[in-house]
Amino acid sequence: MDSSTLIRANKAVLSFFGIGYSKYAPGTIASLVFLPIIYFFAANHNDLLLYLGIGLTVLGTLLIIVIRNNTSISHDPSWIVIDELAGMCFVFIAINPTFFTLVVGFLCFRYFDIHKWGLVRFFDTRSRYSICVMLDDCVAGIQTNVILQLLLFFY
Repeated sequence: MDSSTLIRANKAVLSFFGIGYSKYAPGTIASLVFLPIIYFFAANHNDLLLYLGIGLTVLGTLLIIVIRNNTSISHDPSWIVIDELAGMCFVFIAINPTFFTLVVGFLCFRYFDIHKWGLVRFFDTRSRYSICVMLDDCVAGIQTNVILQLLLFFY
């Protein structure tokens, strides 16, 4: 496999098969499109969400390293949306998927990811490191999970 084919394949995975190239809100669209997959895992194999989230984080980090070594990309471009997929996995760990939890989880995750609140900002400002491109969304997912757990506990 030549390097241009490898880069195209990596970009396909990193962009969630082209969704990341959406003209409007690629991260939000990718998260929304991924929601049915999240629902399936949360409803049937919730314990696998942790492994899926970790797997996507490791895969995304490795593919970003390859892309950065073979192109001039040095930041967190908006077309890379695999980090949103990993973050969405962390949102729904140990959460019963209901209409309420799916909507609130999605909205809170997008809020934390867009506004970079708390630790999300710490990792986002270090996006020159490939792992931090992934970790800001993972932290947004974990923050959202904590909010959902508290909401479900108290209500």
